[in-house]
Amino acid sequence: MNLQALKIFYTVMTTGSYSAAAQKHNCSQPTVTFQIHQLEEYLGIQLFEKIGRHNYPTDQARTLLPKVIGLLDNLAQIDKFKEVRRDLKGEIYIGICDGVFSYRLPHLFKRFNFLAPNVNIITHCDTAASLISQINKGELDLALTFNRGNYPASASTYPLKVMKLSLIVNSQTKIGKNAFMFPNQRIDHPFIVSNLNSGPAKFFLKFLKEFCIETKGMIQLNNVESVKHFILSDFGFTYTLEHNFDSEIKSGALKVLPTALGQASIGLILMKNRNKVESPSVSLLSQLIIEELSNPKEEFKDFYTKTLLKYQLPLRKNRS
Repeated sequence: MNLQALKIFYTVMTTGSYSAAAQKHNCSQPTVTFQIHQLEEYLGIQLFEKIGRHNYPTDQARTLLPKVIGLLDNLAQIDKFKEVRRDLKGEIYIGICDGVFSYRLPHLFKRFNFLAPNVNIITHCDTAASLISQINKGELDLALTFNRGNYPASASTYPLKVMKLSLIVNSQTKIGKNAFMFPNQRIDHPFIVSNLNSGPAKFFLKFLKEFCIETKGMIQLNNVESVKHFILSDFGFTYTLEHNFDSEIKSGALKVLPTALGQASIGLILMKNRNKVESPSVSLLSQLIIEELSNPKEEFKDFYTKTLLKYQLPLRKNRS
């Protein structure tokens, strides 16, 4: 099936004539007939019945027509959308928490670049606390960050997705399966992290302290990909967003260990400064971010409370 066949079908249905469709689409009548037959073969239905010298639409064709009209209308809107956005120029400054970069951002930026090729995107990777501060000062147009609460009055936030946090190790690790389930443990491996000041890292360190779990030091590597290489080399363990390691976990190279934290999660949000004038290009990128990164099936009731890490830290029982 192709778009031209749908357009020809629509014209035949609205004009009642193959010859009128050929004239409108600047093609021969046999081409119209061929396109209609191709569409019938694709759908597995008969669209027109020839009686005498005329072709009459079947009931199935009448049922299909509203759907084709809707599709063509949507495509027309998309074409208009693209034309307008191609005229946009300038730069967008967007702050992104480390760990979000690999999460569908290549596809997102590719879409934006296609729609607005003359707009430059300048990214800045930082912690959630720092990004919130930069949004508040008007230094960034947008921020993709994690929910941490206590937002300034200038901040406008949009919940996107609940993201799972997990403890990840090499599949061949000698760390015991239940090493992080009970207090007073000694882990003979270092904690590998991209940023010790990040929310997940601070959250996990509080957990280790609360449960009196000792590790063989800590190593900060400044980016998730470096952390991944260390874990793949069977050196240390990490506590981070599980989605960044999905392919390695599925391949069996890495695995998730249970912890007394249970199913901890963090909320991904889109943040802006409500007092800052929003350009059309920023509006476009915001729309694409919501389309690409939000989960339409997500239940956002109590999102900002449920995804705050400070409410997910378990207290050690029977402390001596």
